[in-house]
Amino acid sequence: MQRAPLPPDLAARPFLVREARRRGVGQSRLYDSGLYRPTHGVRTVREPASVVELARATAHALPDDAAFSGVTAAEIHQLRLPVRPELTDDLEVMRETDRARVRRRGCAHQKGLELREVVVVAGVRVTGLVDTWCDLASRMSIIDLVVLGDSIANRLGSLDPLLERVSRRRAREIGRVRRAARWVRVGSRSHMESRVRLAVAWARLPDPELNVALDDVIGGWIGEGDLVWQDRRVVVEYQGKDHFTPDRGPADITRRAAAEANGWTYIEIVAADYYNSARRHQFLTRLGHALGCRVDTDDSYRER
Repeated sequence: MQRAPLPPDLAARPFLVREARRRGVGQSRLYDSGLYRPTHGVRTVREPASVVELARATAHALPDDAAFSGVTAAEIHQLRLPVRPELTDDLEVMRETDRARVRRRGCAHQKGLELREVVVVAGVRVTGLVDTWCDLASRMSIIDLVVLGDSIANRLGSLDPLLERVSRRRAREIGRVRRAARWVRVGSRSHMESRVRLAVAWARLPDPELNVALDDVIGGWIGEGDLVWQDRRVVVEYQGKDHFTPDRGPADITRRAAAEANGWTYIEIVAADYYNSARRHQFLTRLGHALGCRVDTDDSYRER
């Protein structure tokens, strides 16, 4: 038996069961296997394929004053999380403290929205960037918090809004947040660039410039470097998987050859160098030698 068609606008988006009934959609159509049920009282023609799509669908059944928070908000903001949430994880939802709890399967209730900025991202209400970062402080290492903070600072284009918002937060984790904020910088383009930069900083080596131009001997442009010390003509490049493809690999080799021919010390690092303590130490020692600086070998990667 052929299914009765849905109204075109309902077929194109998540919709409430009660809305569909008002529009004349029958009970059997709303409960047949051709529709998905992302949460009670909501239907979609297509199964949500991401946390963002699931949040959009679930938002239809939430109170108007609720907002997504925590890891869910970070995922909707597309921030750099150490572990991304799965579709099977509960969505984190926040309301003001004096409002009733959100009691819905698949949702984890939080309170305190009156103390946080609320913005609209991807069509849903979420806690603001800095408040989301602060809310995750107790659930992340300092390293992961700095990586997340770097992605927020890049989005804001400056450290100032982040630091100003942090200064007004009053939470148990604020000391931890301020500790992480000391190390946040604008400029890293990936979570691994942030991690490598932090390893360099914690080895007490000079701060690099991030993603700036490398010049040749006559001032021409060679390319950009991830971590650059222009006064000492030293560059560190993080080589992720995409750098070993047929398209990127030859270009990287050419750029390195041009940089070295023009007096740059070119140091590459891959993920295995970072995550293996002995190899990370070798990388930092080599970098320190190139910079003419002593590396803090006894405490080069401890949370400071």
